[in-house]
Amino acid sequence: MINHQHSFFSNSAVYCYGISLKYNYRQSYVISVTIFFRLNLDKLDTIDYVILASIENGVKKYTNIFKNCKKTNVGKFREHVNKLEDMNLITIDSSESWFIRNSNPSIILKKDGVKFVEENILKIQECWNSLLDDT
Repeated sequence: MINHQHSFFSNSAVYCYGISLKYNYRQSYVISVTIFFRLNLDKLDTIDYVILASIENGVKKYTNIFKNCKKTNVGKFREHVNKLEDMNLITIDSSESWFIRNSNPSIILKKDGVKFVEENILKIQECWNSLLDDT
């Protein structure tokens, strides 16, 4: 059995992968590749939590979420949305029409996003409550 594991860093995540070569019962080699993705939670800031809190609390339209991110310009907001997409937490709702997806899409939590929200509900709720207090 040959095993090789490696990890590398990017801006928003730590990626780990492992490759193993095994001899199976049919006397042939099987190569299996395993990829692991672990979020680097230190990279999330208040805007990221506000975006997640908005989605969790029913605000799903892109422009409405942007309105909740006060003191953030459009470019920075898009960077935060892209980062959360890259971290596999959110995605654009593909069930909407092409026009809606390209003008004012709904943003939904992915499976990893739902899990992240459940694990960090206190921080997300704190950001949501502070957002409500500011209005």
